[in-house]
Amino acid sequence: MLRSITQRRLQSTLASSKDSIKGLLSTEGFQTAYTSRLDYHSAQLKNAITSKNYNNATTTQAYAEIHAKDSANKEIFQHSSSLYNLEFAYKRLAENRDPTASIGKPTVDALFETPKSNSLINNQPTGALLKLIDSSFGSVEEFKTLLLQSAQAINGDGYTWVIAQLSAKSNAIKADLVITGLNIVNTYNAGSPLNISSSQIANIERAVKAEKSKSEKKELTPSTVIMELDQIAQYSTMTSSIAPLVAVDASPKAYLKDYGVYGKAAYLENLWNSIDWDVVLADVEAFSKKSKKTSFISK
Repeated sequence: MLRSITQRRLQSTLASSKDSIKGLLSTEGFQTAYTSRLDYHSAQLKNAITSKNYNNATTTQAYAEIHAKDSANKEIFQHSSSLYNLEFAYKRLAENRDPTASIGKPTVDALFETPKSNSLINNQPTGALLKLIDSSFGSVEEFKTLLLQSAQAINGDGYTWVIAQLSAKSNAIKADLVITGLNIVNTYNAGSPLNISSSQIANIERAVKAEKSKSEKKELTPSTVIMELDQIAQYSTMTSSIAPLVAVDASPKAYLKDYGVYGKAAYLENLWNSIDWDVVLADVEAFSKKSKKTSFISK
């Protein structure tokens, strides 16, 4: 049941065939990157839930949130969180927007190639998202560079997330929320932003300030620091929250089949051109409807 629900959601959002993503993953690549992992974690989650006689949630996100801090049911969390990560990441992918894109396995020479400096960036976000990216990162170029370099730096299974930090305009209980900035965060294995409870959300500004004091007089901002959730100090920020917007699957399972050992950079470039920014914007708008009078651009 969990697998069928997740698969239907994915197929309804991908602008591609049900077993590949044109310009990003072949049929075999998609099977390895998504379908096989979906089947495995769905089966394992079902077994874990059955053995514990649990039926206290209806979605993978709900199971992950309920059991994120429950050591007695870590298997439920691990597999539900892994499913949530998969669905979140692949729901935001569509056909590659670059008509010249190709799928292939680079040779070892790709490791020594000088990165191309090209001011023309395909598949750029627009509207409110573009304004938010510019205000948080300086430009789309800096945002793309940081996002892909963060994903490139992950060894083993993990995701690179674009998260929005939301803060209340005042101390009122039902105060409006505004986005105070975007940040890029790496998580590993089954980790996701769902791991963080409201009393553990990091105060990004203070975390960056602490990092800045250790740096070599380098100007740092929240958008130029790559943070890992398990390394951010825990602060009490009851009037703050975070909302994931994009997840980049950096696991070898996502790219080895189609791009080989030396092709992670090529995979990530194709992935950038396959991000469906319309879906991201729709998620932002849907979230805003759930929060009373929520504004997603700080004024």
